[in-house]
Amino acid sequence: MLNPATVQLVSALRAAWVLLAASAAALPTVAQTVHYTGASVSGTASGRMELSCHTCTNYPILFSNEAEVGLAYAGGAGFVSAAMDRVAVIDRDATLGSFPDDPNTLGPDYTLGGGAAYAADASFSGPLATPLLRARASTDNVRVYLLSLPPDPNLFVGWDYFSASAGAYTTQGYTFSGSMRTTYTFEFTFDGLLQDPRANLSASATVHNGDAETGVRSFANASLSTMLLGGSEYLSRSFSIGMTFEPGETLYLDASLTASADANVQFGLPDEGIISANGMNTMWVSSISGGDINLLTPMMTVTAIPEPATTVMLLLGLGALAGLQRRRGAMVSES
Repeated sequence: MLNPATVQLVSALRAAWVLLAASAAALPTVAQTVHYTGASVSGTASGRMELSCHTCTNYPILFSNEAEVGLAYAGGAGFVSAAMDRVAVIDRDATLGSFPDDPNTLGPDYTLGGGAAYAADASFSGPLATPLLRARASTDNVRVYLLSLPPDPNLFVGWDYFSASAGAYTTQGYTFSGSMRTTYTFEFTFDGLLQDPRANLSASATVHNGDAETGVRSFANASLSTMLLGGSEYLSRSFSIGMTFEPGETLYLDASLTASADANVQFGLPDEGIISANGMNTMWVSSISGGDINLLTPMMTVTAIPEPATTVMLLLGLGALAGLQRRRGAMVSES
C-alpha cells in the first residue's frame, strides 16, 4: 500500500503533466517547413482622374500611403500564414498639385473623392495542411465637378476612377508513400459576394514537380462574375485538379485566389458607385478522393508544440515537486 508521501507525489506529478499538456495546447501553432512551400499575399491599388472632354489629359490620383498600398506583398517560402488589409488614402494636395502649370488646367478647381481598398489572407488547414485562401478588392468611384460652378449633379466634368486587386497564394508539397501509381483528386470550392460586372474573383490550382515553369503536370481554374448592374450577388463554384504520384514521388500543389475591381467607362454600366469582389468567405479544399490520404505527407505542417523555455520551466517545476515530496517522505519515515 502506498504511503501518504508517495500518494502526494503521484498526485503532484499528474497535475504537472496536465499543466504541461494544457500549456502545449494553448501555445501558438509552429510551422515545420521545407524550402519553397509557404503562404503569401499581395495587393495593389491605383486611381486616376478621367476628364470627359476629348482634349483633356487624364491624371493619376496620388495616395499619401502609396508605399503601403501601391504594391504590397507579405509572406513567402516558409510562412505558414500571411495576411494584409489596406485602404488607400487620397493625397488631395499632391494630386492636384501634380497637374501641369497651364492656364487651361484648373487643377485646384476639381473635386476629388472616392477610394480603393483590398485585403487577402493565405494559410493552411486540416491534417494535410490544404490551402485556405481569402481575397477582397473594392473601389468607390465618384464624379468630378468644378468647384467654381454652382452645385448641380448634371454638371460633372469627369470621374475619379480607382482600381484594386488582391491575391492569396499557397504552395504545398506532398510526398507519396504508397507502392502503386495513384491519382488523388483535390476538389476546390470558393464563393464570393460580387457587386458590378467589373468585379471578378478568380481561383486556380497547379500541380508540378517542383518547377512551376517547366514541370507542370496539371492546371485547373474557375472564376466568378456578375451581370447585375446594381446590388450584390452571391455566387459559388467548384473545380478539381488531379495529382498523380509514382511511388515515393513528391509533387507540389500551387493554389491562388484573386479579387479585382477595376472602374472604367463602359456603355450601360454605372459611371459611379461601388465595385466590389468580396471573396473573404474562403477558398478551400472540400474533398480529396482517389486514394488513401494517409499515404500523403505534407511538407508544411502546423502542429501545436510547447516552446523550449516553457518546457524547461515545467520540467524544473516537476523536479522541485519531486524534491519536496522526497523531503516530506523522509520526515515521515523519521517520525
